[in-house]
Amino acid sequence: MLQKNKPTLAKKDVLNSAAITSLCTYILLGFSKSLDSEHYLIPYLSDMHISAYAGILSITIVFLLSLLRFRSNLILLDWKCTKKLQALDKLIQGTNNPKLISKLTIQKDRIINDTSKEIEDNKL
Repeated sequence: MLQKNKPTLAKKDVLNSAAITSLCTYILLGFSKSLDSEHYLIPYLSDMHISAYAGILSITIVFLLSLLRFRSNLILLDWKCTKKLQALDKLIQGTNNPKLISKLTIQKDRIINDTSKEIEDNKL
């Protein structure tokens, strides 16, 4: 049985990683072929080393991209919540009806609760 909070590997992460690895390999192979045979980096740019470097670069880039996606999702959630709360605050300030004010306050609480759930569900 799978745990609810256990992170899963998405297909897009695998495809991104494969594309990034192939691009890194292509760049490193091109770089290694442009060096003279006497260059001091030649022993470190064999096919086996290039594969390892490309894998390490791919892991690093995918991790950084996931951090960027995580941070941008948090920024968007914050922006959405702030805009909704500001709109409700304007409505509350524009009315004197106590029943309407209580309904709008309940809506504000619901928005805050829903946003906190979305933040909690936001996965790295």
